[in-house]
Amino acid sequence: MSLVFVIKNLAGLVLAADSALTCAEVDIHGEISYQTVSIKDNKILSFANPQNFTAALTCGKADIDGKLQGEYLIEFEKKLPRKRLKVKEFAAELSAFFMAEWDRSADKTHQLELPWKRMLFYVAGFDKNETYGCLYRFSIPDTADPQELSPGHEAGVFAAIAGLRQKDIKLRFKKEQDRILSMSVREVADLARSWIETIIDEQGADEDVKLGGPVIACTITARDGLDCLNSGL
Repeated sequence: MSLVFVIKNLAGLVLAADSALTCAEVDIHGEISYQTVSIKDNKILSFANPQNFTAALTCGKADIDGKLQGEYLIEFEKKLPRKRLKVKEFAAELSAFFMAEWDRSADKTHQLELPWKRMLFYVAGFDKNETYGCLYRFSIPDTADPQELSPGHEAGVFAAIAGLRQKDIKLRFKKEQDRILSMSVREVADLARSWIETIIDEQGADEDVKLGGPVIACTITARDGLDCLNSGL
């Protein structure tokens, strides 16, 4: 299971995520079983210069034919132009790349009614010489066309959880969203990290679906680009 937050305010963008990697399977009777196989899965994808003002955060289905998203990065970056892309262009390139990999997949039994059978991506960053950040979301394979979230100077808090408590989590932190607008990106990153750590600490010992591992938080600003505050991995 994954718990991720993507937050935008006037100062910049924040990506935060736990690092547990959980496999979910459905048996012939429709029963779901979960197994946390790793607590060191980095769900924030960073990219080399000149694309270092853009980053992606991923959750949901973690692999294609057993290969994690992060293991595709070298191949993906080789396909990119040498110039700095706009965030919208970058999101489109990333979506097209993973859609092509999905179409080539040997696994043709994807069940789209199950949340972990989708690969959900948030792509965040700054266009050159622009004051406000950009944020896009797409999922593979069902919504491959990137959709813009909180355009222009609009602030926004977006949470995704591959489990059954997504609505509860969004409602829980709704009141805290109002003060985010005036925070620095570092303060927002610390807040997002604390949200995830709180939920991890409140997990029951008997819960099948686990969050855990180091909580990773990164900021993106127009001046500095991507800055990972604690790699943890």
